[in-house]
Amino acid sequence: MDSSVIAFPGHPVGIASVSIDVDSASPAGYDQIQSVCVELLERFNKRGIAASWAIENPFGGTVIRQITAGRPGHEVALLAMSEQPVGADSRGQIIERIVRPLKKAVAAGISISSIGVAGRWRPQHVDLLAKHGITVIRGSSRQAFGQRIEPICYGMWHVPVAVDIRGGGWMANHAQLRLARRALGVAMRDGGLCHLRIDAAALAKGDAACSLRTVNRLLRDVAQIRDAGQIVIETLRGTAARLTPKRALPAARSILRAA
Repeated sequence: MDSSVIAFPGHPVGIASVSIDVDSASPAGYDQIQSVCVELLERFNKRGIAASWAIENPFGGTVIRQITAGRPGHEVALLAMSEQPVGADSRGQIIERIVRPLKKAVAAGISISSIGVAGRWRPQHVDLLAKHGITVIRGSSRQAFGQRIEPICYGMWHVPVAVDIRGGGWMANHAQLRLARRALGVAMRDGGLCHLRIDAAALAKGDAACSLRTVNRLLRDVAQIRDAGQIVIETLRGTAARLTPKRALPAARSILRAA
């Protein structure tokens, strides 16, 4: 099976999910990134497509208010950046860069269950993540052949990226669009999942107008195959809900004896 999809037994159509990384520390500049985010949000709302917005500080700001207030059910996720080698964070570092932002988000009334991390993530200190309701860990780069969505523990999944949309010039945008269409086709064929990641900072740093046109064409394609019943669109949170089997409750037994 292709590395970008995982089959859903008994599911008649594929599932597509999109995440948007918003790295405020990027050299692209805060104002440029915010402008691109507003443009992206308008395009997603126009097509009625929900996305997972991975933000480094997901507990304030105009864009976050627009994301949470608007339809069609966007998800706010945490973008976890690290200067450490992938998977080498100590328990204290996990608390500092993941747990504390999660608590601040909750205090601001924002529920977060998905995290976008840099590079290939290695499961460590999973109990801290589970304690705070995390159900999805999403990598930030396309996975090598043979890797696929994997369970971390009950109710928590690691989701690889099928295709990165990073913008650039005309050639780069065309190549990324072609890869995304191919990955979506595989998901439809196999009844699997295709996850696409959009790097808002990279779009802002390059030819933003060209990149936004490419995203618009991609969203048009996704909306068309959704409306044709060939694919279902989910956020990362919604994907985890589909992947996690429902626990069967034991049948109730009466404590009363028959007379």
